[in-house]
Amino acid sequence: MVHNNLALAYQQLGEPNKAEDNLSQSFKLIEDQPQSKEKQTIVAQAFDIKGKLDLNRGKAQQAWDDWEQAAVNYNA
Repeated sequence: MVHNNLALAYQQLGEPNKAEDNLSQSFKLIEDQPQSKEKQTIVAQAFDIKGKLDLNRGKAQQAWDDWEQAAVNYNA
């Protein structure tokens, strides 16, 4: 969750590369964790942030795909 929050902060500061690096760390760290509601929430938040980054970079389709993944994890 810390990496998600850092990614969000870097995004708001206009540092998309640092934001993306933190999201990568978040996905990497959570990957091996056992399935739980907390894990799904963290993954959903990471995809939500990634979607915003992709949209800001002009990757609308990728942003849509990211947000779909966020919705799947939020609703699971």
